[in-house]
Amino acid sequence: VGGPVPDAQLRRTMASYTVTGSTALAAPIVAAATRAGVAITHVDERVVNDMGSETVRLDADGPAEEPIESVAAAYLAAARLSSSAALEGDSAVEAGQVASWVDFALNDLRSAPVEAFKATLLAVRQLGRMGVRNAMAQQVAAARLKADDAVVKPLLALDAHLLSHTFLVGEHATVADYAVAAALGDFAFYLSREDCELVALSRWFGSVTRLPEYEAAAPMHMRYTARIGGQVDTRAVPAHVAASADYTIGKNKGAKKGPSQRDIEKAKKAKATKKVAPAPGTGAAAGGAGAADD
Repeated sequence: VGGPVPDAQLRRTMASYTVTGSTALAAPIVAAATRAGVAITHVDERVVNDMGSETVRLDADGPAEEPIESVAAAYLAAARLSSSAALEGDSAVEAGQVASWVDFALNDLRSAPVEAFKATLLAVRQLGRMGVRNAMAQQVAAARLKADDAVVKPLLALDAHLLSHTFLVGEHATVADYAVAAALGDFAFYLSREDCELVALSRWFGSVTRLPEYEAAAPMHMRYTARIGGQVDTRAVPAHVAASADYTIGKNKGAKKGPSQRDIEKAKKAKATKKVAPAPGTGAAAGGAGAADD
C-alpha cells in the first residue's frame, strides 16, 4: 500500500501543494496540510493506478518534482509537512504506530466486504444529509451492519482500542486519526446515532471529525452529524446521486418489468364496466318485440 517517502519528494520550503483524488481518500492529506499551515489545493477527480486501484496524486507546486501516487505514502508525506504539528507522532515508536493505523484504514476499513456494504448506505446517507435520524432505512442498515462479521470486526477492534485511548496514537490527533476517520465516512450516520453501541468509537469519531482542520477537509456526510438544531445542508452531492443511480440500475438489471399502478387500475376499471351482449329474446330486444305485438 505504501513505502518509505523520500524527503526530497516533498520539500517543506515549497509554498503549496495539489492533491488529486476523491474526497474520501484526499481528506486526510488536506486536513494534515491545513493543520501544518501549508497551502493545498484539492482537485476532486478519481485517480486510478496501473493496477486499476483508486489512489491519489500529491504534487508540489513549483519546480518539477516527482508526484507521490501511493495513498499511504501521500498520507505520511503530508504528516511530515510540519515537524511542530507532530502529525506522525512524537517519537519513532509512535511514527511506526501511525503507519500501522494508516495501513489499517486503507486495508481493513476499505476491504471488499466493507466497500460492498457501503453501496447499500447511499440512500441512507442522503437521509443523514437532511438531518433525518432513526428512519426505517437507517435502522435496517444498522441491523445489517451488526450482522455482517466481515464489516463489524474492524469496527469492534477500533472500539476496543479507543476504550483506553483518546486518539489512536499518543495524546493528540495524528494523520492516523484523519485516515481512519475518512475511511469511516460512509458509516457516519451509524456512528452519529445516540444509541450507537460502539460508544468509544462514536466518541472518538465525533472528536476527530469536529477538529477544524478535518471540518475544512471533509464534507458534512463524512463527519459526526448529530443534529442539535439549526439548518442542515441538504444539497445532494452529484457523485453520490450518480453512484446511487448506477447501483439501482445494476440491481434491477435483467428484472422483468411489472405492470404499473396505472395499468392495474385501468384493467380493473375495464373489467368492471365490460358490457355483456344480451341473450336473444331478453332485455331491450324482447321489450321491443312485445311493444310491436301490442
